[in-house]
Amino acid sequence: GLPGDVPVVLFNISGVPPETVDAILRGFAKMTIPHRVVVLCGKSADVRQRLEEVLGPLPRRGDFLLQGYTDRMHDWMNAADLYLG
Repeated sequence: GLPGDVPVVLFNISGVPPETVDAILRGFAKMTIPHRVVVLCGKSADVRQRLEEVLGPLPRRGDFLLQGYTDRMHDWMNAADLYLG
């Protein structure tokens, strides 16, 4: 269900410090080309809530999808043009 007409970045934040995650998301939000960033944020509702708060006020051209725990990592990786983890 991901768009085929824009680059897709898969960002697995497991083990990445929160301030680094925030900085990377802000960087993607500033990009001028259309894109989709899928953020794998695991099982923690607190982490997901914090990311929603970070992304909420950002003016952005890209599209962000916050994805919780998945056992379909291979499918996400196949759909991605770039993987960060």
